[in-house]
Order: sequence, then structure tokens, then C-alpha cells
Amino acid sequence: GMIETVSGAGRPFRFGVVAPVLPDVRMWREQVRRLAGHGYSTVLMPDFPKLQPAPVAALAVAATVADVRVGTWVYAAPFRAPWLTAWEAHSLTLLTQGRFEMGIGVGRPGIEDELRDRGLPVSPPGERLEQVRDAVAALRDLDGDDHHTPVAMAVIGPKARALAAEIADTVTF
Repeated sequence: GMIETVSGAGRPFRFGVVAPVLPDVRMWREQVRRLAGHGYSTVLMPDFPKLQPAPVAALAVAATVADVRVGTWVYAAPFRAPWLTAWEAHSLTLLTQGRFEMGIGVGRPGIEDELRDRGLPVSPPGERLEQVRDAVAALRDLDGDDHHTPVAMAVIGPKARALAAEIADTVTF
């Protein structure tokens, strides 16, 4: 699992766990209930096309199964247009009544092969960072003044760290 710290004096640690959907969906739903019962604050879903259901659908289900925060860990920006990532994230914020956290990054090592396999463009790392920036900007527009979807960024390298410092609520290295 991933440990997420909340900054600020005297604020408690919160614990999130990456909980991929199990082959038996009933078992997975029970796992989500158990995780909530054991005090995990956040159930996180990976973005693995074909290996997992789409994060937006899985997290919507998880949020109805238990009173738990839900999040992507992490959306791989190159898999979808920035506006689509933003729309999905904003929709989850609305549907979970503010219990959604969007984790987003440029994609795991080897993502180039996954993109080619799906007929998607293989953009250079700098362009992928711009996709992250564009997705978060679109999310902020959709959230407007009434909502604030927390954004977490997983970063490697100085350019990603600089972008995260500018646009993210939580940064993991």
C-alpha cells in the first residue's frame, strides 16, 4: 500500500491502499469493506488498461460499498485526453460527495509499449508533463468555486517536481 501524509502541525497520518479489482468482484467489494473497517482512509485504484476495470467505474463502485475516500494511483496522463481525465475526476468528486482524490502522473516505466499496443501516440516525457498540467487545469475549471478535487502527483525528476510544486496538493517521490 501507499502511505500518504497530511502536512500541518498535529495532523494525523492517513493510510491509503492500492486495491486492484480481484478476479472475483464480490471478493473485491468485501475487501473494500474490510479495508474501510481496518481504518484505511483511502482506496486507490491503478490505471492498468485491460488488466483492471477503468478506474472511474471501479472507484464509483468502491465509494458506494464503504464510507471511504477513493483515488486514482495514478492516472497515466498519456492514456486519455486531458479533458477526459478532468471530466472523469470531476464526476467522481461530485458522485462521491468530495471523497475523490486524483493521483496523476506521466505513466510508469515501459508505458511507451502500452501506448503503441493501443494505437495511442507515444509522446516525449516533456509533452506528457504538459498533459498532466492540462488535465489539472481542466479539472480546476470544472470544479469551479464549489469543489476542490485534491490532486496527488507521483514525480521523478526536477521538471516533474517543479510542476507538482505548482499544481498538486500532495506530492510523492
